[in-house]
Amino acid sequence: MIVSRALFTRRAALTAAAGALVVLGSVVTLALVGVSIREHDERTQLEREISVYRAQADSSVSVDDALTQLERQIRAAPELVHDSDAARTAAQMQIAVQKITASLGGEVRSEQALPVRRMGAFDVISVQYDLTLPPAKLGDFFYAVETHAPYLFVGSADIVAPLKMDSGSILDVQCVLHTYRWSRP
Repeated sequence: MIVSRALFTRRAALTAAAGALVVLGSVVTLALVGVSIREHDERTQLEREISVYRAQADSSVSVDDALTQLERQIRAAPELVHDSDAARTAAQMQIAVQKITASLGGEVRSEQALPVRRMGAFDVISVQYDLTLPPAKLGDFFYAVETHAPYLFVGSADIVAPLKMDSGSILDVQCVLHTYRWSRP
C-alpha cells in the first residue's frame, strides 16, 4: 500500500484533527440537544401536572370553609343546646323535666345544677334530680327525657320502690341528666 507523503504533513494532521473535533463536537452537541429535549418534555409534563393539582386545589373546599359549614350545621342542630349561658341552660332543663314529671303525675322534690364539665368540643351541663313517679309511668318518664329536643341524656338513675306495692304506690327516683352544648375550642 502506497501512502502519499501529503498525508503526513502538518497541514494534513491539523485537518484530520479539526475533522475529528468537528465530528466529536457534533456528537456532543447532538447528545446535549437530546438531553435538553428530554428535560424540556419532563418540565412540560410537570407543569401540566402542577396545573391540574392547582385546579383541583382551587375547586376543592378549603378547611376554613368546611369549618364554617360545620359550625353552621351544629348551630342549627336541634339536638344540641344553643344557649351561651350554662346556668340558663340548666334552668331550661329543670323546667323541661318539671313539665315531663308533672304530665306523668309525678313531682320534682329537688333539683341541683352540677358544675359544667368539658368533653371534647362540648360542654356537658348536668342536673341532679330527686323526684317521685307512679310505677306505671317510670318508662314513660325516661322515654320522654331521652326523646326530648334538645337531647337530654340519663347519666345515672337510682330508683327506690316501697316494700309493698299497691295502686297508690310511688317510686322515688334520683337521677342525673345531661345535655350537651357545643363550644368552639
